[in-house]
Amino acid sequence: MFQDNIHAIGSNPWSSHNENSHVLDIQVCFHLLNHNAVDDWVSFVAYAVNEVSEFIPARCICDEVIKMNDFIYLFCSGFDEYSDLRAYEDSMPHDLLMITLVKEFRVAQEMVGVEKTGTVYISDLMTCNGCIWKIDTLNNKVEKWLSNVGGWFHMSIANDNHLLVLRAYYDPFFMIYNQDAKLVKSIPLPDDFDKRHSFIAIQRQNGEFIVRHRSKGQSGIFVSFLSTDGQMINQFRLKEAAGLRYGKRFFGNNDLFAIDMFNENVYILDRISGDWNLTDLTVNISYIPDSYFVEIASFRSADGRQFTIEGHTTMQDVRLYFDNEDSNLLVSENVFGDMYLLNTKTLGWSRIGRLPKGQVCYDSEKNRLIQNAFLSVHIWTLMQN
Repeated sequence: MFQDNIHAIGSNPWSSHNENSHVLDIQVCFHLLNHNAVDDWVSFVAYAVNEVSEFIPARCICDEVIKMNDFIYLFCSGFDEYSDLRAYEDSMPHDLLMITLVKEFRVAQEMVGVEKTGTVYISDLMTCNGCIWKIDTLNNKVEKWLSNVGGWFHMSIANDNHLLVLRAYYDPFFMIYNQDAKLVKSIPLPDDFDKRHSFIAIQRQNGEFIVRHRSKGQSGIFVSFLSTDGQMINQFRLKEAAGLRYGKRFFGNNDLFAIDMFNENVYILDRISGDWNLTDLTVNISYIPDSYFVEIASFRSADGRQFTIEGHTTMQDVRLYFDNEDSNLLVSENVFGDMYLLNTKTLGWSRIGRLPKGQVCYDSEKNRLIQNAFLSVHIWTLMQN
């Protein structure tokens, strides 16, 4: 059994970095304009977000994390010949309880779980034209569940323990499968949904769907509420409704930048405090002909000089989580780490905080966020004000 490192929270999550690591050297001078430019929040309206524990899995690059049946499941890859699925205790000290060795594939794109059957489903975009693998956690059995789904798709658990699959670049449909991988329902999405982008959807207990999507002829990210047969009930453009920044994250010259594509502001991450600091750089955006896609062409300093930075760009990803008890929709994005909340009773939006890094899953039973930060896992509670 692996010996993992467990921590109660009392230290800064960025404290392992050198205190000078936030200094940018791009051979062009620029200045920080406002130390807390991105972090001038309105007060938390519905929730306060507090980190309560973390643990560091041994020899694990965390691809995905979910909570199921009082266990935290991690899909780990990267260190050894085979990947594995691990079950950790839900409470401190987060002991490692079980390992399922996975020889059939290496990398998990997404992971969801059905509590009633103890089954984990994992999407694999690297093999068989898009596969979904099924892992029986009770019998440690791994099998291919569905093949030829497509090169880019998302999945979630629908009502009746069915699996909801949404594919990009295809005619936009809700594809709902039963546990035997049989297609039981196909529901068309509205015509204005842009199928060139990916969709993410969740189903409410009343059967309605909530979808994150792009729209034809319009910039930005939308959240729409649809009826059980796919008809529009309500729609929000997140920039106007919630103040979402349409962003890209860029790693270059050993520093991490965030770019607001609407106003072309450029921010740099302070690795000590975890804050995004506004610089005096702006970004030149190149619009790709006959599409809604944009690229970062170059950067511009305050004195007018232009330059490029070689590095890796991360596209913005927005995830949805629903709190059935309070009928609140939680929305997280991965560039700035902002989190938003929609009260579906009043249709009022608020920004509730920011998580510093990593992919998140929502534990509706305990009203917590479980965050996969690549090499560590962090547990956050959502306390109502």
